[in-house]
Amino acid sequence: MDRFSPRFASILLIASFIILGFQRSYLAITSSYVADEFNLNYASLGTLGAAFFYAFAAVQLPVGIAVDRAGVRRTVGMALTITALGSILFSIASNPTMAVVARGLTGAGLGGIYVPALKLFASTQRKDFGVWNGMLIAGGHLGGLVALTPLLLVTVSFGWRLPMLVVGVLTLVLIPPLLWSLHGWQEPLNLQGQGTRATRGGGPRQPRVAASNELARHLLWLLIPYTVIVGHFLAFNSLWAGSYFDTITHWPEATIGLLLSIFPIALALGAPLAGAIADRGLISQSHLTTLGYCGFTLGWCGLLFVDTRMPPWQVVALLSTMGLMVSCTFVVFAQASAILGWQSFGLLMGILNGVPMLSGAIIQHELGWLTHLLADTDISTSNPLWLAFALHACLLLLTSLVAVSQNFRSSGTSLVGDTKEWMRK
Repeated sequence: MDRFSPRFASILLIASFIILGFQRSYLAITSSYVADEFNLNYASLGTLGAAFFYAFAAVQLPVGIAVDRAGVRRTVGMALTITALGSILFSIASNPTMAVVARGLTGAGLGGIYVPALKLFASTQRKDFGVWNGMLIAGGHLGGLVALTPLLLVTVSFGWRLPMLVVGVLTLVLIPPLLWSLHGWQEPLNLQGQGTRATRGGGPRQPRVAASNELARHLLWLLIPYTVIVGHFLAFNSLWAGSYFDTITHWPEATIGLLLSIFPIALALGAPLAGAIADRGLISQSHLTTLGYCGFTLGWCGLLFVDTRMPPWQVVALLSTMGLMVSCTFVVFAQASAILGWQSFGLLMGILNGVPMLSGAIIQHELGWLTHLLADTDISTSNPLWLAFALHACLLLLTSLVAVSQNFRSSGTSLVGDTKEWMRK
């Protein structure tokens, strides 16, 4: 008897994404404790933080191929098993090399969750794809929320190893019900014919349609700004946020932990809302993502004005805005899903998910290297981490300008036009 339950499976995948969010944000709070135990400098800490994202990005193409050929169920089962192994290994790491390997395994395992989830949503929740994708992302940021103040309290009391051991065990517990809920699902092979769905069990198969030059160009322009903006978001949220506020404001750890919790809360609220707006056509998907790029860029520039004299509520408003703006950028997956066929769905979604993760890893690593380099020079009396953030603000401004230009050129309409059309309806 088929036990396939798409909604239950979707909920369990969201639970898996909570674990992903926790793992992704783990070092944002515990980095000082881990660095002290392993005697890591800025550059070495950047390498440790980036290992998760390098591995996450590296597996996206293999995961995409596995989803297309082996299916969602097998891919997710293997991914969560590797995740649990990496978590437990990190909790017993005895040297920096072992810690880097463990974080790499964890990243590789969690890299196998998002693309299978997107395929499940696109085939079983098609009309509400944006909402389910938003809830998935919201789950990830709820996990990031757990990795802030609660993680700090546990780390102060019991050390940084125990949380990773507990999460590793919880990951193992999640695997059996998720595999059970996916049992019996006949996965579609081609998105072009929703009326005549071909399945792995047989039925009509539509021929593979080669991507046209126009499609390739469209996907490229989706990928470029998304890669730069989300890469900076990942680098900031996953590693450098705590260090930045600590070195700039010198506020207590508890205050910084509470402030950083605002970011994932805003993302958790904003991602489903942005998906619903896109699904119902209130604002076009391209305008919504461009708004997200510009809003996040302005928020990053606002970080440069944070200092010891700024009231914490202003930082709360800044981080809330940044979180809401980033949530708008995830609509890019709904844009891509509308033009992809099943035979290449996993592979192309893997590229769209993996390249920004690689960008996040590179930016994490590069920010650590750049800060270390600036700290050893006499070119400025400014805080070296602040100066590194200022240099990256220039790159973000350029990216946003390119995104605005390309969006206007391709659509010929504006966000204001969208708003007027919605009010007229």
